[in-house]
Amino acid sequence: MALFSRIRTPATTAFRFRHFSTVSPNSSTSLSTHKKSRAALSRLKSEQDPDCILEICRAARLTPSSHIGRIALSVAISKLCEGNHFQSIDTLLQELRSRPDLQNNRFASHSLILYGQAKMLNRAVTVFDEFYNEGFCRSTKSLNALLVAGLIAKDHVEVKRIFMEFPQSLVKVFHF
Repeated sequence: MALFSRIRTPATTAFRFRHFSTVSPNSSTSLSTHKKSRAALSRLKSEQDPDCILEICRAARLTPSSHIGRIALSVAISKLCEGNHFQSIDTLLQELRSRPDLQNNRFASHSLILYGQAKMLNRAVTVFDEFYNEGFCRSTKSLNALLVAGLIAKDHVEVKRIFMEFPQSLVKVFHF
């Protein structure tokens, strides 16, 4: 039986190499969003250059609406954080915020968590306030995302401050 598993046919070779594709912004073939995200994820795992990481994310048009997109964004943030490229992280998340298809509360919450993953909790608090100024409502979901960002960043003192101060500001906003 083991002998049959070693037989190489064109079908088995194609099956083995099915995940090794590249994402290029000027590619002639049209890939689905899922396939672009999967290809971007495989490239992001081996990439170290921050400019290339940003280009991969731009080319794949990653969004947190799909599971594979969230994983790819998380890997990109982790890679940039490992290299202390915090400006690149901020650039990536600012570019995502400017996209019209991501002008929703779900992305707002997810971006706060990504800032926490990058250990940029002060920036997450600033972005939380900016989202309110841009018209997104402060909700328990966005406040919980900010608290989770603090827990991921392991800044428990700031989490305590946020937990004590921000609910009072939410009460003022909602006029309870």
